Order: sequence, then C-alpha cells, then structure tokens
Amino acid sequence: MESPQITVVYLARRGGGYDITTVRNFFRSYNKYKAGIGHELIVISKGWEGFGEEFSKLEFLSKKEKFVLVNFPDEGFDIGSYIKILPYVRTKYVFFLGTSSEIVSDNWLRIFYKAMAKDTSLKLLGCSGSWESLEQSFKQCVSGISKSFPRKKRLERFKAIKEFFFRTIIPSIGLKRSIQFIFKPISFPNYFVRTNAFMIEKELFSSYASRIKFPRKIHHVNLIEHGKDSLTRYILSSGYKVAVIGKRSRLSYPEDWFKDGVYQSPYQDKFLLVQDKRTRIYSSEKLENQKTLERFCWGVSYDRFNSIREEK
Repeated sequence: MESPQITVVYLARRGGGYDITTVRNFFRSYNKYKAGIGHELIVISKGWEGFGEEFSKLEFLSKKEKFVLVNFPDEGFDIGSYIKILPYVRTKYVFFLGTSSEIVSDNWLRIFYKAMAKDTSLKLLGCSGSWESLEQSFKQCVSGISKSFPRKKRLERFKAIKEFFFRTIIPSIGLKRSIQFIFKPISFPNYFVRTNAFMIEKELFSSYASRIKFPRKIHHVNLIEHGKDSLTRYILSSGYKVAVIGKRSRLSYPEDWFKDGVYQSPYQDKFLLVQDKRTRIYSSEKLENQKTLERFCWGVSYDRFNSIREEK
C-alpha cells in the first residue's frame, strides 16, 4: 500500500472555553464524514495540566481512534503548536485543524489534496479567507465610539478612544503596529487565508516558520494571521498562489472570496468544508450583528449582502 502523503494535525487544547466535549465533537465529525484519502493523524495535546480526569479521557480516545498523541506546554497559541509539531510530520503535505473545528462534508481531505496536486503553484489552501484589515476595523470602532458622544463632550470622547486604544488595539497588534496603525495602516482589502483549517507543504511552512518570531503574545499571532508578515503574504511574495476551497471542490481565489461567500456571509454554510467557532458564531447571530461582522470582513462590499438577503 502506498504511504500517505498527508498528515492531518488536530490541536486538542484545554482552555479558552474548550474541553473534552470540544474534542469529542471534532472526532464525531471526523468519523461521520470520510476524508476520502489515506492520511496520518496526529493530535496535539496542550493545556490539560490540572485536568487529570479529562486528560485520561483524551488518552482513551487516542487508543480508540488510533491517533498519535503529542503533549506540548500551553504556549505559542495555535500557530506555535503547528510550528513545534513539524519534526513529527513525515509527509509532503500537512493539514492543520484548530480546536473548535468540525468537519461538515465528505471527501474533505481528498478535495484539498486533488486541488493542490493538480496545480503545483497553489501552495496555501484554506477552508475560509477574509479581506479584513484589523486597523480598518479598529477605525470603524473608533468612529462608532466618537459618534456615541455629543460634540460638546470632547474630553469624554477622547478618554473613551484612549481607553480603547490602550486596552484593545495595543494588546491586539502590539505597540509598534499600533503606531503604524495611526500613520500607515494595512490597506484594505487585506487578503489572508484563515489558519483555523488549512493545507500547506511541510517544507514551505517550515521555511516560513524559520523567518518569524515564535508567537508568545496575541499580537504575534495577529501578525502571522493577517499582518504585514502573514503566512498568506509570504506565500504570495514567493510567487505562489493562495486560495480557499469548499464543497463540490469549489476553488476560490482572494479577489473572489466576497462574491463566493466563503466566510461571514449568508452563503458560508453552503461553501464550508470545515466549520469553527467563528463561523458558528456568525450563523447564530442576529441580523444586525451579522451585518457588523460582514462590514469588518468585507468593508464597503458589505452592501452587496443586503441585496443577497433581499433576493433570497
């Protein structure tokens, strides 16, 4: 039998609202929807210290599902764990899945593999993507704060904006990028493949990992996800393609993500191969909150979704 060319890596993290039930939900979906192609499965365990009974259940699950369980300290966020697991990966391709991931379609892995094998210039393939510039989203928030105060209450308005800047913006993107945010924000649209579920060649991801700072703070993660040194930008600057792929092998490139409704859209459930915490939050929100999320994700294109709703 031919050796598999893909390693699936699932991050089983305890904390941040995730527990053994979250992991079981993933495996329930993993067993319900066939991958469609052979692969190795590695599960990263982190954050289970102090939860001995639950960890025992995770170990039992590893024997039942026959996966390799690798224990890491609870550091580095998701992307740090993906970097640390690379020495354990023996295949050309690696498919990463975040803790809240749930598979929702048959042949999900086969769809990914066939697309990348068919086009050798396609080097990063995700389940969803976004155009969001975090700086632009913060500007929308600042504008909303400003409008909530009467013109005469300038001091109160300034204090509210200052608090938002120091409590939200700096922790999210770091001091240096916060200063750049004021004078030179990342332009919109800011294409990036979401790292909740994606496939990439091991060697290419390893090359990228060697160039970045290991993520120890949330603003490091945001830089990797959608900053100037993001994984998506690295792949594009290397002369390769990035895309997302959905049900029925529907391939979508960055400029088409809004039109194809790949994420934060009324169409996302018809597109997604893998759902996660953020896609489920969007689906469960009231219409006005969905519109806000769309605005952050797609900017001025948000009005198009109103016409989509009217057509439905």
